[in-house]
Amino acid sequence: RIARFGNGKLLHDLINVLANDQVEEIRINIVEGFFNLVRNSTEQETIELIGRHRYVLKGLTSTVLTDYSADVRAYAARTLEWLAADIHYGSKCHAKLLNAL
Repeated sequence: RIARFGNGKLLHDLINVLANDQVEEIRINIVEGFFNLVRNSTEQETIELIGRHRYVLKGLTSTVLTDYSADVRAYAARTLEWLAADIHYGSKCHAKLLNAL
């Protein structure tokens, strides 16, 4: 439901803040929220919506590679790990996941 909110605008805004906010605690909270959303999702549709979003996978990958905070990088990497565990061949977002990784 969160992934669908505002036709993905909420996900877009969260990725924007993750990429641009200078306050480490804010970035940790945002990426931890992504991690919890993916890890605790009971619906494949949520994983698909996140995976198909235009900016989420790229944003998480960029965070893993560039954020100076080890905590932020770790949560982003774990989020991608959980997404990779749930996105399989044949999924509409499988190619996007492979490109992001």
